[in-house]
Formats: sequence, structure tokens, C-alpha cells
Amino acid sequence: MDTVTGKLSYNNSAFFPLDSITGTTNDGDQFNEHNYFFTAQFGLDLIYDPNLTNTFSFTGDDDVWVFINNKLVLDLGGVHAAATKGFDMNTVASQQGIQAGQLYKFDFFFAERHYSQSNVNIESYLGAPVMNVPEPSSLALLSLSILGLAGAARRRRV
Repeated sequence: MDTVTGKLSYNNSAFFPLDSITGTTNDGDQFNEHNYFFTAQFGLDLIYDPNLTNTFSFTGDDDVWVFINNKLVLDLGGVHAAATKGFDMNTVASQQGIQAGQLYKFDFFFAERHYSQSNVNIESYLGAPVMNVPEPSSLALLSLSILGLAGAARRRRV
């Protein structure tokens, strides 16, 4: 993330995340020794700030869908050559009634369904994700559990 501009970017013209996990040989296909036909998904909670640039852009050669608060805002579905599509969060916020400072849900879905290439280029100016902090009751329960384990270990040594 560029802390000056707020730009978060990822660019990979050989996006094969499974290759490093499963290897690229003897995977049952004849397609350039890569593991194709995979999906990826991630979700983030973000806080809407109308003072940011608030754009999101994806360029790639297969399916991508982005949902804001469970509503489709970007549809780049189908097998195709690299194409670009994006949205302006200020427009989405206006359409969905999202106010400044309000939390919204960002969900990203990707499907690689072809065997000739895999391109991913993401540019986002939507801001940093909200880090979920455990509730105080969860922290208290964790602390009590640790104390209980420490006490049990101490009793065993005595």
C-alpha cells in the first residue's frame, strides 16, 4: 500500500497460486505445467470515507465479481481475454445509502476457468481494512484459560 496516495495494488501476469502448493508437474493436464481451474475469494470490512479517491479497478482474463454489502457492483464474468472493469465507491455509497464513517462489507470472487493464461491486476483506493479486535469478554475468557493452564502445569510440577 502506498501510504501517500492510499493506493493498494497487485499485478501478476502469471497468477497461479496453487503452483507453489501442489507443484506444476504431473498434475494431470497438458496446459503449460500450471494448475488452472481454481477460485479465490476474500472479504473485508471497510469504512467509507468520501474524501478518498474511492475507486476499484480489476484487469484480468477470467471471472471476477465484487459485492458491496451483498449487492453486485462489478461483474466481469465469462472466459475472455484480459479486460478491465471497475467502480467508484462514492457512486455505490450514494446508491446504497452508505454514509461517511459507516462500515461496509467488500467481497471479491475470482474464478480461473481457462488454460492459456492467468492475469490479475488490482488497483484500489478504498482505504485500509478494518482490523477486528476481540471483544473484552473474549479477551477475559482467553486470559482465564491461560491462567487455568498455568495453574494446572504448576500443580503437576509440585
